[in-house]
Amino acid sequence: MLDMSLVNRLIMLTEEEHANFLKLPKKEFRDFLRRRRFDVAIDLNPSGTLFSSILCAVSGAAVRVGFTGEDSDRFFNFQIQPLPENDEAGRYRVLLNYIG
Repeated sequence: MLDMSLVNRLIMLTEEEHANFLKLPKKEFRDFLRRRRFDVAIDLNPSGTLFSSILCAVSGAAVRVGFTGEDSDRFFNFQIQPLPENDEAGRYRVLLNYIG
């Protein structure tokens, strides 16, 4: 069982609900994230969409974790590079190994 005792806020969202017509995060949701204080933001999207990458960046978190990809340096200061042969489950295993 995952110990969530140190997690005080978990935000889960969907592009359908929180994206504009360009498939980018809506301004009101970006502003919502900017007003909060986050220590860590983790982008769990293994395909590295611009939507989730932007949300990680605007969170203001000191630690922003995501998978490597095109322009990932702009959004994350810790990047996970799974082996190319890894399936989606393998990518998440690599991520869990890095973050403990």
